[in-house]
Amino acid sequence: MHEVNYYKVYKDGELYCVNNIFLRYQAKHNTLLACDIQDAQYICSPSGEDIWHAKWLNKIPDGAPQYPTMESAEIPEDEYRALMSVSDDGNLSDADIEDDPVLEETPPDDAEAAEQLDFVRQRKIEQMSQLCNDAIVSGVDVELSDGNTHHFSLTLEDQMNLLSLQSMIFAGADAIPYHADGEECRYYSTEDFTKIAEAATYWKMYQESYFNSLRAYIQNIKTMTELLDVTYGMKVPLEYQTDVLRQIMSQMGGI
Repeated sequence: MHEVNYYKVYKDGELYCVNNIFLRYQAKHNTLLACDIQDAQYICSPSGEDIWHAKWLNKIPDGAPQYPTMESAEIPEDEYRALMSVSDDGNLSDADIEDDPVLEETPPDDAEAAEQLDFVRQRKIEQMSQLCNDAIVSGVDVELSDGNTHHFSLTLEDQMNLLSLQSMIFAGADAIPYHADGEECRYYSTEDFTKIAEAATYWKMYQESYFNSLRAYIQNIKTMTELLDVTYGMKVPLEYQTDVLRQIMSQMGGI
């Protein structure tokens, strides 16, 4: 069993992608084949769309495809996994790979490691923000007076509808027209509709408060390993939980 090696690749000094895929040229069939690092002449991006050469790899033979030589540096598995967790199939920027001149390969230093940690931190925050929005939109289950639990999605349009329909209650309406996911529109009693609206409000407040606390925790993480362990829905350490989050968790039964 061969050792697996992980690398990060740079373009114009900027971190571009991470990978552990290596290729060699086969002259017989004029093609590139996957191989172990000791036989490699090229590095391939995880998506398979981009190929590079690095000076420390085997020399590309005459007649083989010529690809740009890029900067690269070996990284430990936990750093590779952290970068992959905030990447798009291993790609870390929108830069296009072109026939660039040969770049000098510079080993990482403490300043670079800190910069990379900040990069991963920001991408992780963006990732958690999107998951927060996804959780809000996915909606909430509400048990109503019929004894059944109904699900209500909370897209932006749904949130606006709930808000506007609440005005009917304030105007004295006895029943409010609305519908649960996959159900026909029907009239809900003011008690049931108020329960739906309150559940939706608390669900949104909880997700937003949870994300704010999670972001504070991420901003104080010091290692790649800890960043790698961050997932949406994890328990945020108590010292980073806001008063609002703790209160909502208590009101919602200690989520």
